[in-house]
Amino acid sequence: MNRIIVALDYNNREDALKLVENLSGVISFYKVGLELYTSVGPEIIRELKGKGLKVFLDLKLFDIPNTVAKASRVASSLGVDIFNLHLLAGGAALIAAREAAQEEAARRNQAAPKILGVTILTSSSGIEWQNLGFNCAVPELVMRLTERANEAGLDGVVASAQDAAVIKERFGKEFLVVSPGIRSTPHLTSPRRGEGKGKVDDCIPSPQWGEGKSEEDDQKRTLSAKEAFSAGCDYIVVGRPVTQAPDPKNACLELLT
Repeated sequence: MNRIIVALDYNNREDALKLVENLSGVISFYKVGLELYTSVGPEIIRELKGKGLKVFLDLKLFDIPNTVAKASRVASSLGVDIFNLHLLAGGAALIAAREAAQEEAARRNQAAPKILGVTILTSSSGIEWQNLGFNCAVPELVMRLTERANEAGLDGVVASAQDAAVIKERFGKEFLVVSPGIRSTPHLTSPRRGEGKGKVDDCIPSPQWGEGKSEEDDQKRTLSAKEAFSAGCDYIVVGRPVTQAPDPKNACLELLT
C-alpha cells in the first residue's frame, strides 16, 4: 500500500485531516493539490510531515525559469517528497527548478524531493491537441514530453498508466512513473502495440482513448490499480474512488483485489 498516493481533494483542512485519520495505518502517502493548497496554504504540508507522512505537492508549476526556481526552492524547504512541473514550461525552467530544489535541500541537509514532469493530463482524450495543430496521437506527445523530462534530469513523469510500459521500456526502470486517473474497475481500452514508438510523421489519431467512459467522469485515460502496477507504474494517485467511497479505508484495501 506504500505505492498508493491518496489525493486530498478538499477545500478545507478539517476534511483533509479527517480522511488522513480514517486511513491511518493503511495509507502513508498523500497528494496536496491545487484545491487544498490554495484553500489552506503550506501549513497543511507541515501538518502532514509532522505526522510522519509523505507528501506529493501537485501544483504543476508552469512559469518562467526564475519563478519556477523560486517556487521549487519553497517546495523543497517544506520537505515534500515529490513535486511536479508542467513539461510545456520548457527545458530551461525544468533545469532551474531541479537545481533550486537540490540546492535548498543541501542547504538544509535533507533529502531532495523527487521532481516529476507532467505530460498529458489523464482528462485529455487528444482531440483538443489535434485542434491546436498537433497532428499526432496522445502517446507520441507523451513520449516527446517525457524525453524533455529525461534530458532535464528530472526523476520521472506524471503520465497515464496506459503510457507506463512504453515509458519504462524507453527510459529505464529507475525513471519514475506516477499515474493519476486510477479507477476501481479495469478499463477495457488500452494502447495499441507500438504506439508512442513511431516517427513523428507516423503519428495517427487514437479515437479509442476514453471510449466507454461515463460523461460524469472527466478522466479519459484510466486503468485499475492492478493494471497500473502491472504496466510498470511506480506510484498511483487515487482520488474519488477513495474520497467519495462510503468506507474510504475499505476502498483502499479493495484497490488491489
